[in-house]
Amino acid sequence: MSDAPDPAPSGGALTYSIQVTNIGASPSPSVRLLFSAPAAFSYTGFSTSRGACAIVGAVAGGGLDCDLGPFGTGPAATAAVTVSGALLPIGDASIEATAAVDPFSVIAETNEANNSATANTTVYSGQASTATAAAPTATATATPVEPPASQPGLTGDVDCNDAVDSRDATLVLQYVAGLISSLACSENAHTNGDGTINAADAMLILQRQAGLLSRLPA
Repeated sequence: MSDAPDPAPSGGALTYSIQVTNIGASPSPSVRLLFSAPAAFSYTGFSTSRGACAIVGAVAGGGLDCDLGPFGTGPAATAAVTVSGALLPIGDASIEATAAVDPFSVIAETNEANNSATANTTVYSGQASTATAAAPTATATATPVEPPASQPGLTGDVDCNDAVDSRDATLVLQYVAGLISSLACSENAHTNGDGTINAADAMLILQRQAGLLSRLPA
């Protein structure tokens, strides 16, 4: 398993790439993979070259459960799983993700010691000092925002590019943490309808991006 980028900026994007290979002499009737994300990681998407995956638990810090199907032997007995997400603003830190194949030892193997992998990512908050100097701490407080009646905009589209995606969620989190002082379309930011800009709005955008919501509540 690998992570990119590493080091990663606090509040930025992070992607994990996992390769599963059967290097034994016998085929496997089924292969299960469990991925455990760091608490500061929020899923924005995932893909697998074989089988199917599903998020288990919360979009932020939850797990990914993949049924990769049967594996033969040789070069074709490989699966590539990609997990993409956004980091919550956490400052300087080191975070850890793990992936485990056949986590409950259902399949008899000649080697049970090579079924897991770990990725440690260094997170840095290099933007914090600049953002703090440019904007007072008070900008991190959730602020009521009333969208203009004549320009309702697209809910969740905080960067005014006519699309709602993980970049919008990252910008909301950076605003709430005080790393940036304003949003280009702040009137579109409060996605849960409570009239404030906070981390809950970012989580709803990420859930919509991951396909867990058909529409945003607000």
